[in-house]
Formats: sequence, C-alpha cells, structure tokens
Amino acid sequence: GLSIHDLGLIGYAIAGSDNLFQALTTMNQYHDLTSDRYQQYLEQDGSECRLFLNPLPGWREQPALVEDCFGGLWRVLEELVGEQVELARIRMSFAYAEPIYGQVYRDTFACSLQFEDERSELRFPAEWLDLPLFGGLRSISHNSQLLCEAMLGPPSSDSSTAQRVKRLLLERPSRRLLSLDEAARALNYSRAQLRKRLYREGHSYRSLVLEVRMLLAGQYLQNTRLSSQQIAYLLYYSQQSAFERAFKGCFAETPAAFRKRLEPL
Repeated sequence: GLSIHDLGLIGYAIAGSDNLFQALTTMNQYHDLTSDRYQQYLEQDGSECRLFLNPLPGWREQPALVEDCFGGLWRVLEELVGEQVELARIRMSFAYAEPIYGQVYRDTFACSLQFEDERSELRFPAEWLDLPLFGGLRSISHNSQLLCEAMLGPPSSDSSTAQRVKRLLLERPSRRLLSLDEAARALNYSRAQLRKRLYREGHSYRSLVLEVRMLLAGQYLQNTRLSSQQIAYLLYYSQQSAFERAFKGCFAETPAAFRKRLEPL
C-alpha cells in the first residue's frame, strides 16, 4: 500500500488533521483526485467503524481493485495511529472467494480476514476515530486542502478522457509523472487510442501535463511560502530554471512576480 507521503497534497492534508476521523474524512473528500475507479466511504455502526468502497461504472468489485484500496487504507492507519492501537483488531471482509495467492493477504494484513462475505469492507473500533495524530501540520493541511479544491473544481458529470488523464497524473503525486505509454496502459488504451481520444477533445498528453503542473504551481505560489526551487521539485522539474521558463511561458510573468502581484497591499 501507499504511504500518505505518496499522496502528495492529499497526504499533507491528511497528516495535518487533528484526529483519525478528520483524516479519514479528508481522504474520502478528495478521493476523486487519486482514483476514478471507486468511491470510498466511512460509516459508524455502534462501537465499530466500516470503511468500504463502491466501484464506479465500468469497474466491478474485483480482487485487484479491493487489494489496492485496502492496501492503501492499511498503510494509512498504520502510519497515523499504528503506535497507539493494535492493528490486529481490524477485521477485513471480501466479497469474493479467497484467491490462490491468499497467503499474500495474510502476510500483508495481520488481522482477521473473511472471504465470500456480502461486501468488501475494513472494520475497526469506533474509539479509534478520536485518536490524535502525529501532526502539528495544520497550516500545511489547510493550504493542501485549498489546492485539492482547486484541482477538483466545481462538481461535474463530465468524465472526458482529459479529466481522467488529469486525475491519473495526480494519482502518484509524490512520484514521477507517468509517460504517455504508462498513462495509456493505466486507462486500458493503446498509445494511439489515447492520443486520438485526447486529440478529438482538443488536447494532447503533453498539454495536460503542463496544465496540471501550472495550475498546481499557481496554487502553490498563492497559498504557500514554498520557494521556486521547492515548487520545481514538487512538480517534477529537474531544474528550477526549467520550471521558471515554463511558468513564464504560461502566465507571461515570473513565479516571483506572480506571487508578489497576489500579495495583499
């Protein structure tokens, strides 16, 4: 499963939460930025909480999807409250038969496992919701939430290929950006199919990468005090000068001028 640091902006927003409930709520709120395959939900049932997923149209609940979701949830719980609780108290249910590699589940999740259940879900004591986190990163959390809101934009039913690509580019925000070939494979297209779909919508893969980078750059400059060098690193530019050239080409001003113009008088 991914570390919260692999979630980039969302990871900072989660880490700056006051308690586990706030962290999980934030993670679910911005889940659209990390996956277009399923929605994630948190419910409290008496003394127990349930985390479960609801696959979006075109994605049925299958082992690979559940494994990806639960692996991430396990790692998040481990990092946020693992030293305060016994993770063995977690119970996991799966709405499918145990796969032939079931031992991998037992090696990964050191807790109770139940296959062929009604629904795939992860359950833990509700008392954990009030546990404080290791944070102290509230200002970072606030700024990260602003950036997430900017990337999500207003609610929309549009599920264009371009939007799916943008979400994909954010799916591993603390790692390198995916190449066109990698993005095509992740979206179940060939390289040619993805390029054609984007062309018909008036986009190119390169233009979407630049759009995501520049939108994030603008938000970083407006809502944080990160330096241009730090922002260049976060946006996967090998050199600060390359980032500043790209930014000036997009906004017709340098990052420093952009930030100064937005500062209150």
